[in-house]
Amino acid sequence: MRLAFICKYCNEETPLNFVVGDRFRFLVMHGENYSCRCAKCGALNEIHVNRIYARTNKPLLIVSLIFTFGMMIYLSNHFYTNYVSGRSLNIGLRGVFIVAAGLLIPLFIWSCLYLFELGKIRRFNDHRV
Repeated sequence: MRLAFICKYCNEETPLNFVVGDRFRFLVMHGENYSCRCAKCGALNEIHVNRIYARTNKPLLIVSLIFTFGMMIYLSNHFYTNYVSGRSLNIGLRGVFIVAAGLLIPLFIWSCLYLFELGKIRRFNDHRV
C-alpha cells in the first residue's frame, strides 16, 4: 500500500513514505494537518488527513507477479519431470492434476495476498476522519 496526495499548486501526485494501517493511525502519529513538500514543484502543502489516499504499490505488484510466474514454471517443470516424464506417454489424470497443482498453487497464494492488499487500501480510503 502506497500513500499519496495531490498537490494543490501543480495538481501532481506526490507519494508519502509512511507505513500505516489506517487513516486513524496516521492521524494519531502525524496530526490532523500534515505539512509536506511536493516532489514536483517543491511547494509546501498543508494536507488534511482526509486528502491522503492509498494506492497499490505497482513495483511490488510487478515483482510479485514475476515471482509467481517463476514459481509456477519451476513447480510445473519439477512436478512434470519427477512424476510424469518417467511414465509412459499416457499421462493420466494424476499427472494432469500434479501439473495443474504446480500452476495453481502459486497463483492462488498471490491472489490471496493481492486481495488482502486491496482490502487494506479500500479500508484506508473508505474511512474518513
